[in-house]
Amino acid sequence: MSRNDFNKLYQDNGIVKTGDFFLDVDLNVKAYIEHAYQDQENKIKIEDLLQKGIHDQKLTDFLFYKGGELYFKRNVYLIIGKNK
Repeated sequence: MSRNDFNKLYQDNGIVKTGDFFLDVDLNVKAYIEHAYQDQENKIKIEDLLQKGIHDQKLTDFLFYKGGELYFKRNVYLIIGKNK
């Protein structure tokens, strides 16, 4: 969803937006994947896709190593608001 889409949801639901900002969060891929159960078949598929992604130039801004561990960059749009 775009920034405008999110803002429209607030407006359409009677929520007054009092502030907003963007931030980038570096998420540890292993921890992110392991927060939900993965069977062995899915683990293999995920690992294969991650290895392909690491070598894809289009993804290097989002998928990277930090401290020897694989991370991905997640863009977050935080909106602060209150009900009317």
